[in-house]
Amino acid sequence: MKHTFPRELRLVSEPQFKHVFKNTQQKITAGIFNIYSCCNGCAYPRVGIIVPKRNVGKATARNHLKRLVREYFRLKQWGLKKIDLVFFVNKKMQVAKKKDIKGEEIRLCLEAQMGKLAL
Repeated sequence: MKHTFPRELRLVSEPQFKHVFKNTQQKITAGIFNIYSCCNGCAYPRVGIIVPKRNVGKATARNHLKRLVREYFRLKQWGLKKIDLVFFVNKKMQVAKKKDIKGEEIRLCLEAQMGKLAL
């Protein structure tokens, strides 16, 4: 089993994101994330990540969050159904401290929420 992350596993265009928001079947608030999910017509799960500049000011912090989500999804993709996931960083990130955006807290939060989606 390869743990790659090709372009097919990513939501990249605006219509793909709009489809998820329009057809959301489950919305989970998990710490600093709102996770939206809907079924897709593909044979694999896909992920999209939205980190607004108004919620995370520094570009390095935004990119760090995106890398953490992508890496965790890459490792856990085989346990998910055929769904599209959109991770949206909410306003709680504005008051979160630098230590809150370290990998361990995000990994635990995502693991619990993605586990719910895999059922």
